[in-house]
Amino acid sequence: MQNKSGLLRCLGVKAFTLIELLVVVLIIGILAAVALPQYQVAVEKAKAMTLFSVLRDLAEAQRVYYLDNASYATDPELLSISYPAGSTVNENYITLPNRQKIILSSQYMIGATGHVQFQIANGSNSATCWALETTLAQRICATFGTRTNVVSACTGLGGRACRGYHMNL
Repeated sequence: MQNKSGLLRCLGVKAFTLIELLVVVLIIGILAAVALPQYQVAVEKAKAMTLFSVLRDLAEAQRVYYLDNASYATDPELLSISYPAGSTVNENYITLPNRQKIILSSQYMIGATGHVQFQIANGSNSATCWALETTLAQRICATFGTRTNVVSACTGLGGRACRGYHMNL
């Protein structure tokens, strides 16, 4: 008596063995394990770039507003800039499509995404990128500027330890 696979071979039907299928699944799993962290880094960098771009535009709009009014705007609607599609503008903060928030005050602008926070003082030509003590956040901030110092508390990041990176606008 022939087993089922032997009968299939006699009929000319070709099939994969269980071992061959498991090897293919294993290879796909290894490739996914290698590619997924790189994808996450790329997505986080893209979010940070969008946030930094909007903050840079806001800083320039604040400079123009200050020249006209001798004070800085605390309401984003007073600044004439365009925000990414899907953004909502409230009284003193802006919410971007990826749940990133930008807060405006009379002294500075803060934008946060994930474990990364950007801070720009009004009238300044430089910014600080604050990163929580995670490798991903530090890699993102390092693409924007040079490391300055470690501080014990960061505004908006829950008061946890973080690292600052200085950059020019």
